[in-house]
Amino acid sequence: MRELGARVRDARLARLITQSELAERVGVSRPTIAKLEAGEANTSIATFITAMSVLGFERDIDKLMKDDPIGRDIAYSFLPRPGRSGRRS
Repeated sequence: MRELGARVRDARLARLITQSELAERVGVSRPTIAKLEAGEANTSIATFITAMSVLGFERDIDKLMKDDPIGRDIAYSFLPRPGRSGRRS
């Protein structure tokens, strides 16, 4: 979370936006933005996604968890395999 928070901070600073301005646009308090940028785990995902949107990362939001190889492998492991009915005679 710290790394993600640092990325939000870097993006905010690159756009010359203060924490107070970002907080106003996101609809949260300035301390909440400070916590998000510090990577505190209790910051809501909704706040994080809204901040990404305000900072111009709408397209990147869709990429979050789009490719999930671990979840896909787990799901595939439960699929029936051809030629194996699972029944014993």
